[in-house]
Amino acid sequence: MDYPRDEPLDVCPDLICRRSGHCLAEQRGLPCEKFYMDPDDYREVLACRLERLYVEWGGNPDDLLTEANPTDEEVAELYNILREREAELTAEVRSANVLAAGKRMR
Repeated sequence: MDYPRDEPLDVCPDLICRRSGHCLAEQRGLPCEKFYMDPDDYREVLACRLERLYVEWGGNPDDLLTEANPTDEEVAELYNILREREAELTAEVRSANVLAAGKRMR
């Protein structure tokens, strides 16, 4: 599975690739580190995004999961919070679309 970077790096972190002037990972059928990141780094990026969204949506940062292996109840609680917020945002978008469609019909 590939884990793409939001922005590619300026240079490949692999010294051999930089010295040869072309991507050796591509020749081996592997994802290039310039455009793709390590799975652990990708998970960390996603966790930071979720944490930022949780706080933006009014969540208390102290309530965030602190353990590496959360309990099923903690996962279910976070899922419910995110699902409720997603439903709110969907309703807002739909009402905005209805209003915009009404204005176009006039």
